Amino acid sequence: MHLFLRWMIRQEKPDFGLWTEVPPAALLMPVDTHIENMARSVGLTRRRSRNWKMVEEITAGLKRLDAEDPVKYDFALCHKRMSGQCLNRRAAVVCAPCALKPACVHWRGRR
Repeated sequence: MHLFLRWMIRQEKPDFGLWTEVPPAALLMPVDTHIENMARSVGLTRRRSRNWKMVEEITAGLKRLDAEDPVKYDFALCHKRMSGQCLNRRAAVVCAPCALKPACVHWRGRR
């Protein structure tokens, strides 16, 4: 449902932006397994259960980056995991070019 709302409300491509009466700031992050793992890896949540509290926590964390459109990051987070650019563990070769490495829980405190 959250992903459908994102498509209908957000104005930027690839979204349709047909429902202009709802601001993107009101959206909640659609959380699937890929978003869940990436959000945990970059410290947006520590929760282990994919539930409503996790959705609220991830959305709140992303609102610190952009309060007007916190769910704009969903594709970037999801794609990173789906494409194999993130293995949800420390992997020197795969992680080397990653711009999220400074925020990643798998790399914190390590050189």
